[in-house]
Amino acid sequence: DMQASVVSAVAACHLPGCVLPTLPPHPGYDSQLPETRAIEQVLSGSSDGMYVKGRVRVDAVVRRLTLQLEICNLMEVKLPPGAMVRLGTCSGLRLETNAHGPVLALPSMEPEEKTIHEVDYRLDAFSRCVFHVQLVIPSSTQMTSDDEGSASVFEEEAKPFIPVTHRCLPFHVPLVRLLQPSPMLKTLFFQEWTSLQFCLELMVDFQSSVPNGIKIAPISPKAFSRVHQHALPACGSRQECYSASTWFQERVLLIVFAYAESLDANRANTWRKIIVKTSAACVFDSIMADKRRWVEDLTGCQGVLAEGNGDWMPEIVAL
Repeated sequence: DMQASVVSAVAACHLPGCVLPTLPPHPGYDSQLPETRAIEQVLSGSSDGMYVKGRVRVDAVVRRLTLQLEICNLMEVKLPPGAMVRLGTCSGLRLETNAHGPVLALPSMEPEEKTIHEVDYRLDAFSRCVFHVQLVIPSSTQMTSDDEGSASVFEEEAKPFIPVTHRCLPFHVPLVRLLQPSPMLKTLFFQEWTSLQFCLELMVDFQSSVPNGIKIAPISPKAFSRVHQHALPACGSRQECYSASTWFQERVLLIVFAYAESLDANRANTWRKIIVKTSAACVFDSIMADKRRWVEDLTGCQGVLAEGNGDWMPEIVAL
């Protein structure tokens, strides 16, 4: 990487006093991080007659997302022939040529029997990735709805061949899963920071959702490299800098201002100011479309977004 080449070049010049120190690894960062990472989510309701679980494997090398659906028949009757699964996605995803297509046929499943289907998608550009799954049962077996309106129970009716559609919860792929860590020197970080065009500022309050004494998780090391961090005693906070690239080599930089736990133990680091800068409009638009989900994916915690940019804005320090 760039830092290693700079260190090697300076060391070769026999100037040991000028050799740059190696940046410490981010806590929890695994240099052997696999290229394929799975995301799981149960898409059906707790009282639905069909259990549906989605799993997405992300492969950054070939820009592929593999959707795996695990479907189990929870009814007391056999699933009749002709049942199918309909798949819908966002505009940035397209089916691979060897995929089965957006409609998958389900076998005649006995009670408690399950089946697994996989479909490969290719990501053409950085964008929000959402999968929509529907089960269609074209038979005399019909779903009834509970008081909340979700399909919950299958019942036999006299009218045959009535198609029943079971709409599952949408499956969101976190935007951070479409990013890769990008180590760099902090001097180069601030040089690039000033050149990036698109900027977004978020003030996030975690106090309402995090009990006292529980610290907010660090920015995801699987998506971002931590360039450096240092305390800002004048304003009782610390500044953290992170760097990442999309699968398409678009740059994403973060500067996070957070209360330092050692400066105020009573606050338990409950809120942060997050500034995002990027080189691409598609990245900016994707984050703006769902800022709350972006913050949750970054920190692993739910927080409350403050209106506007907040009235506390420390000066960015380029050390």
